[in-house]
Amino acid sequence: MKRKQRSKRVKRGIFGIKSYIVVFLGVFSGTALCVFLIFRGLKPNLSLLHIDKMEILGDIFLISLGYTLIVLIYRGVTIENPTRRILDATEQIGKGDFSVNIKPINKGGSTNEYDVIIDNLNKMVTELGTIETMRTDFVANVSHELKTPLSVVQNYCILLQNPDITGEERTQYVKSITEATKRLTELINNILKLNKLENQQIFPEFSTVNLTESLCESILLFEKEWDSRNIDLQTDIPDDIFLRGDGELLSLVWTNLLSNALKFTPDGGTVAVRVKAYPKSITVSVSDSGCGIPPEALLHIFEKFYQADKSHSSQGNGLGLALVKRVVDIHGGKIAVSSNPVRYTDDGSPDDTVAHGTTFSVTLFKG
Repeated sequence: MKRKQRSKRVKRGIFGIKSYIVVFLGVFSGTALCVFLIFRGLKPNLSLLHIDKMEILGDIFLISLGYTLIVLIYRGVTIENPTRRILDATEQIGKGDFSVNIKPINKGGSTNEYDVIIDNLNKMVTELGTIETMRTDFVANVSHELKTPLSVVQNYCILLQNPDITGEERTQYVKSITEATKRLTELINNILKLNKLENQQIFPEFSTVNLTESLCESILLFEKEWDSRNIDLQTDIPDDIFLRGDGELLSLVWTNLLSNALKFTPDGGTVAVRVKAYPKSITVSVSDSGCGIPPEALLHIFEKFYQADKSHSSQGNGLGLALVKRVVDIHGGKIAVSSNPVRYTDDGSPDDTVAHGTTFSVTLFKG
């Protein structure tokens, strides 16, 4: 069935019968010409040699036919079969099947051009499969993240239609709707920013940035939260540290890291922002005394929509760290994370005698 479908698409095959007829005629003509030249030069007496001219033509025919069969088998094994395997694979890929894996022609160290093509094709299919999985997950995650605040807005709007609710309840419902729409706006803005960054639609405007001022401005944005939750803010930021970068994008890094630190730090906890300047680089670290991140989650912490602690999912959308990673990459820097998850005693309560928390370290290079 597959051969019939393929033959309908391929209107003129490069391995058709015509090509082998051409090979046969070429060999036959060449052999006949050689025999003719030999006999013409030597001028043997065919009657004495008991050789009939028709026998000579028959032998030439058999030689040509045998050579054509050899060419047919050789081309079939070395060219036709690999080409058809690649053709079948590309047809499957064209239909959206990214599970295709073509076996190499030659096993071992000996490879030819077909093996290289097949290897490149397999790598391409693997990458396409990964991208398709990421796309599917992205759509599913976006749908889920949009659905939650929209459901909140819808439910509270229905409750607001009740004429019997008190003024206090009305105020609370409106506050909940405002928070849901704020989260929805933040989600959409983050998606747009991340999409533009990944598609290189945002062009960084590099200039001399006062890192000290940038960090202090980001810290002040959360001043009310520090005070209301009695969080101990520790800072070690030297005066007037300058570097080359995009000030607006770098502010996005600091606000996201600080927001994360606040989100996971309990009331009365500690958040520390420290800056260390080296001859060729600057490292900014943001630490918290929160619950920490499990080792298995550290591998995925910068992936879009990934949230290691689902209990805080209502406070974020899993895009902040993906944005941070992208901005740091654009600046040619590095970001690292280390964490000590909270430990529990035998009775199930947190062991406060063992330090726990998470530290994000951003290294930016001068110049």
